[in-house]
Amino acid sequence: MNRALLIAACLLLVAANSTLAKPWRGIVPLHSTRDDVRKLLGKPTRQGDFYDDYEIPQYSVSINYATENIFTPGDDCDGPAPYWWGDYHVSVGRVLSVEVSFDREIPLAKLKIPDFKKLTRGEPDSTLSVDYFDRKRGLEYGIRDKRVHRITYGPSAVADASLRCAPDPDADAREERVDRMCNQLFGAMIDQRLGLYSVNPFYVLHLTFDRHGNVIGLHVEPKYYYDWVHIDWEERDEFPHLSRLEYERLLAQIDHIKPRGSLVQTVTTNSSGWLEETYREAVLEWDEVGNSSAPDAAKLVRWFTVFYVKRPATLTTRWAAITHNRLETSHGSSARYQAKVDCSRRASDS
Repeated sequence: MNRALLIAACLLLVAANSTLAKPWRGIVPLHSTRDDVRKLLGKPTRQGDFYDDYEIPQYSVSINYATENIFTPGDDCDGPAPYWWGDYHVSVGRVLSVEVSFDREIPLAKLKIPDFKKLTRGEPDSTLSVDYFDRKRGLEYGIRDKRVHRITYGPSAVADASLRCAPDPDADAREERVDRMCNQLFGAMIDQRLGLYSVNPFYVLHLTFDRHGNVIGLHVEPKYYYDWVHIDWEERDEFPHLSRLEYERLLAQIDHIKPRGSLVQTVTTNSSGWLEETYREAVLEWDEVGNSSAPDAAKLVRWFTVFYVKRPATLTTRWAAITHNRLETSHGSSARYQAKVDCSRRASDS
């Protein structure tokens, strides 16, 4: 064990183990701004609209910021993913979370985490890491094989209780109505934890809800996107992508769940290189396979997504606070979170 690394980890934990979780290096989730972070840590190694990444000797740090709610303008509720952190009143540009990842994992026993057995436990991800959540102190521990590889600092359910957004009592009923409609169209969920419906033998549908239980995203993707949890879904040679006819049939079915409205802007290519159409109530985005000069009827569709945004022009800012895998492992059929979209898997397909 690297002694300096262990000392650094213990100091991090001591700073966190107050009931009113103390800041990390003076950075306080929900209160510190991006300017505060830059003054304390300097220029980040990597940055985006919603994050700053820093490489510090013996660990790396990723700081996530609140962004404009493009699905419900004027709603200032936001929170770190996964959904169990909850939503808080926070202005754009303030820190949501600070994720500290250690270069070398720390033995769990050495950190003496308070009330560890009482913490909320998540599901294992593709690397067999399990998240343990301490809502009172606003901490999340990433643990693999009894070793801590990550600590995330976020809102404290105690210290930040006055900023907590009230839950919507009708949210569950709204989600249940959508579930019944999906059951009628596609049959029962084939994966309850991930909230997946089978739309054909090779593709699945999953939905994203806001904290009110409203659908804000519908995603049709190849099953192999989830081969990290379903080994038998791995990608095969000559994968049968969606034909144009099947793509249009699925869009018509999805309009029964939540309509896109009338077409406002025809096909364009967005900043990610994917195709996009803007409708009165939504933005449709998709990726095609093969020769772009081929006739439309001959083109195959790799995946498509419908975002029900109120400000379509801002969609391409790409809300993305967490990796694709962590998003998938954290949500289930009734899980609710602000949809911060990370498309790393899609980009690797292109």
